[in-house]
Amino acid sequence: MSDKPENEPAFPFEGGANSGLQPYHGMTLRDYFAAAALTGLMARDFMPACTGNTHHNHMNVRHDAPPPFNAAVICYRMADAMLEARGHHES
Repeated sequence: MSDKPENEPAFPFEGGANSGLQPYHGMTLRDYFAAAALTGLMARDFMPACTGNTHHNHMNVRHDAPPPFNAAVICYRMADAMLEARGHHES
C-alpha cells in the first residue's frame, strides 16, 4: 500500500469482454491533483514561487533547480495536502 492516503486510480477503465478494450488503471489521484494544481499555477504568475526569488521562500523550493522542476515540486506538495485532507473529511 502507498504511504500516500488513498492514492487510488483517478480514471480507471474496466474494459469489456466483447469490446476488445483492455483494462486501464488510469493515472493516480495524486497525479490528477498535481495536474490540477499545475493548471492553477500556470493561470497565475507562478514564476517567483518557482524560482525561489520571493521575499519569503515559503514554498522551500531549490534555488539551483529550474523553475519547471520547482513547479512540479509545488504541485505535488499541493496534491499530497489534498490527499491528506480527504482523509480528514467527516461525513
